[in-house]
Amino acid sequence: MASPAPSVIIYRLIASVLERRFPSSDGYGTIFPPSKHTNSTNTGAIKIFAKSYEANVFPIAANFLRWDTLPKSFLQDRSLLFGAPIDAKMMGSLQGKSLTTLSSQLALLEEQLNDGREWLFDSKLPSLADISVHFILTWVKKVGVRPAKTLADAELSSPAGMRALPGAQLGIQWLDRVSSHLKGLQSKQPAPQVIKGDDAAELITSASHEPYDVVGFDAQEANRLGFKLYDRVQVAPDDTGKNFPTVGKLIGLNKEQVVIEVQGSKGLLRCHFPQIAFTVTAARPHKL
Repeated sequence: MASPAPSVIIYRLIASVLERRFPSSDGYGTIFPPSKHTNSTNTGAIKIFAKSYEANVFPIAANFLRWDTLPKSFLQDRSLLFGAPIDAKMMGSLQGKSLTTLSSQLALLEEQLNDGREWLFDSKLPSLADISVHFILTWVKKVGVRPAKTLADAELSSPAGMRALPGAQLGIQWLDRVSSHLKGLQSKQPAPQVIKGDDAAELITSASHEPYDVVGFDAQEANRLGFKLYDRVQVAPDDTGKNFPTVGKLIGLNKEQVVIEVQGSKGLLRCHFPQIAFTVTAARPHKL
């Protein structure tokens, strides 16, 4: 039942924008570091890999939640998101199959690391590929049922753990390397500032924004979708949340993203959605 959360898909668009706004040429870090041996980047391949891994592994990771212990209000909320009632007992019955699938995914991870590389794409530093896989496995470690946590737990690097999960040494060591790298970066960052919702809304609506021509409007792509500039449209994920589209005026569209203008309670907003895994349709008329 579980599908890739829309937030997982959207973060890749955010990552691309951050990469563009804060380029490595200006001294910032990058999620697309060059290869150790050729100094070339594998931007497209890394993006495809990250999307594929999330699409295949995140749904089974959600099956490891302790559904039978979750509050009824949470189950009702997730049922609305998924578009169907959640059967906690049925979700629990999927854990055996999900554990087998996770084990197979870890075996592929092991195969990728078998030549002794430090990071998944043999880059100089961790890339979006490393972060995408690390996020899911770390999430399983934190919230999953014990068998799943054991599969993804770096503590299995101990001799006793390796006997419990043979053939996953390289993947477990890689997971620990990524965790250490991210903790090192985090330690150099200032403590996050706590902002209340109303204050955040004021900051967002009063902030400057990029000119619309940065995203642009691809008339050919728009024609394929049956739209033109300034049409009133709605955007929704292809998996969960289909029944809760965002409605607004179409102001930007290219091969990577769709942008619509939305009138919020605090002011005008420009909402960006990935082209992949989201669908744009004509806005449904308001019911009287």
